[in-house]
Amino acid sequence: NPTSSQNNNKESYNPRWSGYVLLSVTSLINFLSIATLSKDDLKHWGVDLVFGMITFAFGTLVVLQDRSQLICKSKFHKARNGFLEGFFLGMCLIWWSVGTAYQTHVNGIAYNANNIYYSAWASLAACFYLVNEWSTSKDILSFAELTGLSLTLPSWYTCWFFSIVVLFTSVDMLVYLDEQNLDDASFGIGLGFVSTCISAFFIMVHYNFINQVEEGGWMELSSSFFLILLWTIGLALITQDRGVAATLSGTQCKFETASTNAVVILTDLLQLQQEAEANDNELQDLSLTDDSVLMDGSMITTESFNCTISYNIWNADTNEMDMVLLPCSDVLAPARAANKGVPGSNLYFAAWICFFSSLSVTFRWKAAQALQFAQAQQERQQQKEQLTQQRGDSGFSDSDDDDDEDA
Repeated sequence: NPTSSQNNNKESYNPRWSGYVLLSVTSLINFLSIATLSKDDLKHWGVDLVFGMITFAFGTLVVLQDRSQLICKSKFHKARNGFLEGFFLGMCLIWWSVGTAYQTHVNGIAYNANNIYYSAWASLAACFYLVNEWSTSKDILSFAELTGLSLTLPSWYTCWFFSIVVLFTSVDMLVYLDEQNLDDASFGIGLGFVSTCISAFFIMVHYNFINQVEEGGWMELSSSFFLILLWTIGLALITQDRGVAATLSGTQCKFETASTNAVVILTDLLQLQQEAEANDNELQDLSLTDDSVLMDGSMITTESFNCTISYNIWNADTNEMDMVLLPCSDVLAPARAANKGVPGSNLYFAAWICFFSSLSVTFRWKAAQALQFAQAQQERQQQKEQLTQQRGDSGFSDSDDDDDEDA
């Protein structure tokens, strides 16, 4: 029967083929977005490139092998009772967990182009989706089963995961910040730590690891209100202007490249000249020395000019003015270091997700209470109907006994 053979062919296809297509697409976007960057200006360019390349090749091979039924009879999703596929999917999940953390770490390559950032997280989500679908098909454990004990449990998991992201990103941020923003990063560490502990606590409560606290009780509601207040204050501080999470990509140059904006350098030189003239000093020997400098000045770099600034300093020992010559680069370097800005990081999105997940806990707690109230009302109604029915049956049997005695 041709119809039954077509159905058998459809059933033999990998049911998770759409997830593999998604993984291939997101990995390809990540790979191409990094490949188009100039590797001379980036550190560890090849390491970042390999994450998308590997999973793109894996996902594409699985889809091609699955759809070429006439060519290849063996099925990847059926090999070793399907556990071979599960092993590779688990490795992909670990692979992109490392890849996402590496590409989106503070001042990572992901902040050079938004496509890299979003494709890295999308690839991780695709791997998680595939692992969850495979685990569900094997009746091992699914995310729905893991979080299906209560309505608030998925929100607690979300808050817990992104609180960890905030915590470790803030720790990583300390390496790149100047003294101006160290307090914000330290506050982010404390905020992430407290939120992580509270979320983990109520996750354990829902799994009955902690029996002293009632699941869905008033303590859970009050804790969600506390987190909402905490994250509201946190967002106000870290996402303000010049805060550590004001933007996704940060406020500094993403990478130390050879080229610097010519306008910035020439403006700094002009400021130096004005300060020198105001203090009766002189800016000497200013000249461009790089042959690769464009006519419009767009490629002027710190190596493209050679100048010195002379300072007339009073010498108290000789009662005379001494001239001190300093290279312009030495004068400009401290100013540039003090204004290097804030690097890009995951803090912006992670902090907002934690805030909304805290709100979700509150709303879901109310929905859970309404559901419990409805179930309690339904149970009472059922008990009342059963009691009425039992009384009716008892009255009917008593009347039958009386009729027998009269007879």
